[in-house]
Amino acid sequence: MKPRRNGITPIDWVVSFLFFIMIVFISLYYMSYISRSQQPYEAPLESQLVDLSASLEEQLAWTAYRVPLVVESGYFLHNYPLFIDYGINSLTKNSTYVFDESGNVLTTEVDVNGSKVFWVSDIFEGENRFYLFYITDSSLNESVNSTLCDFVAGDMAVANTYISVEFDNFSITSLMFNSREFVNGGVLLNTANEPLIINNPIRATASYPENVSVVLFMNGSRILVHSESPGDFVLHLDDYLTRFYAEGSSCAFNGTNGFAGVTDFVDLYNSTGISVIGRNLNVSVNDTGGTRDVYLFNETDFELYLHDGGFLNMLNESAVHPGPDILIGLPQKVSGIREDRIAELEQLYYDELAERLQIDDLGVLVRIENPES
Repeated sequence: MKPRRNGITPIDWVVSFLFFIMIVFISLYYMSYISRSQQPYEAPLESQLVDLSASLEEQLAWTAYRVPLVVESGYFLHNYPLFIDYGINSLTKNSTYVFDESGNVLTTEVDVNGSKVFWVSDIFEGENRFYLFYITDSSLNESVNSTLCDFVAGDMAVANTYISVEFDNFSITSLMFNSREFVNGGVLLNTANEPLIINNPIRATASYPENVSVVLFMNGSRILVHSESPGDFVLHLDDYLTRFYAEGSSCAFNGTNGFAGVTDFVDLYNSTGISVIGRNLNVSVNDTGGTRDVYLFNETDFELYLHDGGFLNMLNESAVHPGPDILIGLPQKVSGIREDRIAELEQLYYDELAERLQIDDLGVLVRIENPES
């Protein structure tokens, strides 16, 4: 028996395998009888073969859905987190994933309670096409859509490929990017209790009891801070950051320069930098000598974005915040073959298989296998 691939069968293979099964049945019939004269039991046997085909399809088939997703962007974005509002129930969750236009399966996270589906991908200028694939009422116990998670978490810390973040009851106490510490005094979050850190395939979330959350994304340097009610936030950043950019002007920190106003972002940088991004942020940037202090007033949502180089390297990120629009198409119904059911039938003895397929009196050999090596 040739080895089988694990996971959900791609749609093209599913259709090909279904045709393969039908061709086998047709071949069995013609190879046995095409060179012979008509037999009195030929019609009943033909009917039984049709019934066998229907029985196999009933045992092996399931109904899948493919939903086209279109993302329009004016900018290139690397490893960008995307999500759509889409209701997926708990039975369907483990058979749900997103793949790109080339058919590559992307790491996918399904939030059943929040009715959202998340994935991460490069976004190119122009039209980007993805597909949401799911199988209704699946009994799969484990999904293959979460194998690429790169989070490492401790009791009060989370790290991915790009950044590491440490927390305490009140703040983000450490924020590392490219082996550089950006925080000196903490990012104060208006909290007083220890957060609960939860890792998911796409997101790692530090949730504070005060309804403040800090979210990191896989393979990226984006951090989203959300508060259920407006509040003031303070970022005490390291004096490694020698310049800042706001409202079209770049200034050196010299002990007197600063900024105060309403803007969509400010960026503090040296050879690497950190941006504070939002929409109509009421923000001030102060130079106090040992630290660079950023104050946000009466805010609920903002993003921290760590980047290489100067402020030019964050302009695309700020331009698309909080994310590009995603057009969701109509579901396309697709019939497919369940590879786990093939494996299940392969393990049965003939009498068990005959009973399952209702072919006790047919007297033919049925071999079920995955034709791919």
